[in-house]
Amino acid sequence: MMREILFRGKRVDNGKWTEGYFFKSWDKVFLLWGMTGDCPNMEEVVPETVGQFTGLCDKNGKKIFEGDIVESPHGTQGVVEWQNAECAFLVNIGDDWQTMDDCPYEVVGNIYDNEEE
Repeated sequence: MMREILFRGKRVDNGKWTEGYFFKSWDKVFLLWGMTGDCPNMEEVVPETVGQFTGLCDKNGKKIFEGDIVESPHGTQGVVEWQNAECAFLVNIGDDWQTMDDCPYEVVGNIYDNEEE
């Protein structure tokens, strides 16, 4: 089975989150989510808010995306980030990095809506 390559980003027109397949045209970024006849259904998104789906869901079944703030059962919070050296999405917990299969995390926010985190 192939893994799902999916992205999330905030729409330019209303600031709401949308999911879809990444598409860039010149300096604009879009997420495509289907077709109507021969026309793609897509939304322009703010490029800085685009994050890739990790392929994992949290303990409640919510999809975990790059840029999400997750919390462990012990109350420790961290940010989901891609690490090139590890070729994996990891949780950045200050001076420590953890794999997401270490414990059942819960998504509690994201770095774009919770900038004070």
